[in-house]
Amino acid sequence: MDKVKEVASLLSCTCRLNRPNSAAVVVILLLLVCLLTGCGDTFRPVALPILTPTPNPAETHTVVVVNNNAGASGTTNNLDVSGDSNVLNRQVGRNPVHAALRSDQSLAFVVNNVDDTVTTYSPRLITTDPSTVALATGSGPVFVLTAGTGAYVANAGNNTVAALSSLGLTQAATAVVPVGNNPVALAITPDGKKVYCLNKDSGTVTVINTSDNSIQTTITVGSSPVWAVMSPTPLLFVLNQGSGTVSVIDPNVDTVIGTLNVGSGATEVIYDPRLTRLYVANFASNTVSVFNAGTTIPTLITTLNTDAGPRAVTALSDGTRFYVANSIAGTVSVFDAISLAFRKTIPVGTTPYWIDSSPDSTKVFTPNRDSNNISVIRTTDDTVAATVPSASPSPVFLVVQ
Repeated sequence: MDKVKEVASLLSCTCRLNRPNSAAVVVILLLLVCLLTGCGDTFRPVALPILTPTPNPAETHTVVVVNNNAGASGTTNNLDVSGDSNVLNRQVGRNPVHAALRSDQSLAFVVNNVDDTVTTYSPRLITTDPSTVALATGSGPVFVLTAGTGAYVANAGNNTVAALSSLGLTQAATAVVPVGNNPVALAITPDGKKVYCLNKDSGTVTVINTSDNSIQTTITVGSSPVWAVMSPTPLLFVLNQGSGTVSVIDPNVDTVIGTLNVGSGATEVIYDPRLTRLYVANFASNTVSVFNAGTTIPTLITTLNTDAGPRAVTALSDGTRFYVANSIAGTVSVFDAISLAFRKTIPVGTTPYWIDSSPDSTKVFTPNRDSNNISVIRTTDDTVAATVPSASPSPVFLVVQ
């Protein structure tokens, strides 16, 4: 303890100086602490806690569920991701079948197939009434894709794509582009310069320049293209349901550079940016095809068995798992994304028709068409955390952002 007294004496002298050296005082204080805690023959290490910054509050995420109501006047549910609850219902048109959100979640677009309309509304401004964009009679819209502040709508009824421009919270159709027979899906390049329209009955893809909505070219793909996804590379992957293939298109030259074989009756392909993979839900063969998309032409990694009727697939953004909605079995299959091992079967409602996951990887959502509800799966333990009633019967699609 003599050393401690000596240091204390030095500290007292330093503090009595007219203009003390603060740095010297700090050093002496630290030395004093070390001596006090280290007295004796045995060295006693001091553990100092490391303070980490308090995490920022979780971002707000939006879930829009489309309720088809068996072709009658439909509705949407807006779900709160954190609270597993319904926060807003909106009345839309007849036979709503698809929806999209702006990247900033400020506007939702819902296509109403029988009404030939598009309903737009703000998911955040609860008191704001929806707006309606009227399309040409017989348009039969089936798919909507947001592009900047506007949107593009695939019209299966009259073989066109309608371009919508933004007018605040309302929209107006500014151009109608003729495409192939039975356009059913759309995709856009990462720079937003080109939109690709899948023409199911023509077996083609129409390429539209977004600068003036002119047709750049038409690409022949496989039989019955039904879904497409764009990678950041960019590469466009077109799922051809009739031929059981995926056409790989290079948007830089707008040509097919490769063809992948998948299962029969495939309904959806998604791109996993975390693991650079493709997942394809093969409805008729009860499988999921997994491809390594880290090369120019993806290569098959494996084909995994699922329950009956895999209709859609989603991958968690953290790269840990992917989930398959089995519409015939009424289940969701869970797979480990790293080992590709089957993890679990989760019973949900009757005819789970779609599936999507929250951007923070905490929740998975599936609309159960014939149970008239939405299953919310908690990913920490892969159990159904909540079952939310749909605003009207037949929920058929949802988008999470």
